[in-house]
Amino acid sequence: MVTPNGTEKFTGYLRDAETGLDYADQRYEVQGTGRFMTADKMTGKLGNPGSLNRYAYAGDDPINAYDPSGLYAQCPPGTYTDPSGFCCEAAPTIPTGIISGWAPNPYAYQQEFDCIWYGEGCPSFWPIQTQGGTAKTITITNLSTTNARAVAVQNDLRWLQQAIDADPACSKWLSGSDTAISFMLGVAGTGSLGMMVGVGTFSDNTVNAVEGTSGTNLSPGSMLITVNTNGAFFSAQASVGYGVPAGITGGSGAAQALILLHELAHALEAAGFIANDGPMANGQPNVAAQTANNQLVMQNCGNIVNLAGH
Repeated sequence: MVTPNGTEKFTGYLRDAETGLDYADQRYEVQGTGRFMTADKMTGKLGNPGSLNRYAYAGDDPINAYDPSGLYAQCPPGTYTDPSGFCCEAAPTIPTGIISGWAPNPYAYQQEFDCIWYGEGCPSFWPIQTQGGTAKTITITNLSTTNARAVAVQNDLRWLQQAIDADPACSKWLSGSDTAISFMLGVAGTGSLGMMVGVGTFSDNTVNAVEGTSGTNLSPGSMLITVNTNGAFFSAQASVGYGVPAGITGGSGAAQALILLHELAHALEAAGFIANDGPMANGQPNVAAQTANNQLVMQNCGNIVNLAGH
């Protein structure tokens, strides 16, 4: 229990008079080190490697950011964190009417932007809204990271890791993929919580895979790539998606590579990639966003997709 001694210290934390630690609501910070005593409950974003160090204060950027709750770095009120994870000076432009009913608070800019861009931190009264439109929630059951199909996905991802490294265009577009894939696969020394790639049964079989857990029933931070066991990764009868070359069919090596590259692009926030291209709230596919994203995958990593198909 924190001993209130009336002294607020670093970033406004209350210093415990008995232990000398600074209380950050969710955990304790060790004064003078810029490190927390326990790991962050949040897993961070692969597109922002600094957030993956779960003991560092404010993503190792105390000059520009602060962490009032001990959960994640925030920029000062009136500024926001862009999709790359860097603090910016100007607050984002929120479309008129989109935040109707939002409770004003000092961190509203950041929360609004996270909800619009990532579909994260949205209030319960507001449906998830992202760049691609209002997202439809996907229910995932029979989740596994150990069954035969999950292992097949993981092995394909290991192959892609090497293939991307050997392809200059793809590795440039998916910058950081080597570290990201190792983290996803739970490789020791990456700070990973363990295997975060697996398979499950989706409530919507037009969705072949999802990156992260936002917009699903999965626990936040529990998975990074989940593939639909009834989708085009495994099934020849399922559609690979819009904007995919006609010769790429479900269940093929090319389809499997494209699906995983697509999710990696989401995870790494690749240049030009639209954050949400999944089904909209009315159940209709987001054709324009999905087409644009798949065309970007083929444009930048098409050689790998074609190689996987042979």
